[in-house]
Amino acid sequence: MKPAAELRQGSTYRKNNIPYLILKAERHQSTSGKRQRAAEVKFKTKELISGKIQEITVLATELMDDIILDRNQMQFFYMKLTENITLWIKKLLNKLPYQLKI
Repeated sequence: MKPAAELRQGSTYRKNNIPYLILKAERHQSTSGKRQRAAEVKFKTKELISGKIQEITVLATELMDDIILDRNQMQFFYMKLTENITLWIKKLLNKLPYQLKI
């Protein structure tokens, strides 16, 4: 877990078990007015499962679950008629079953 102020462009984090990629990060603090507000970080994020892009604003001190993702080379192996597909992982020489969500 890291404070939001430490996450930068290209970082990944998880919220509600969904991975997000940070496309843009801006830190700002309002100094106008009588009272000073806490520092905030504005993120432009991309949900890695659906591809949806959104903008969120969080406090700079808020803890976020940062994650490190690994990239694997896979090849489509075959598909059954029940919307189950099988992927072939070349590095591990192993099959990976995957359930399609339609």
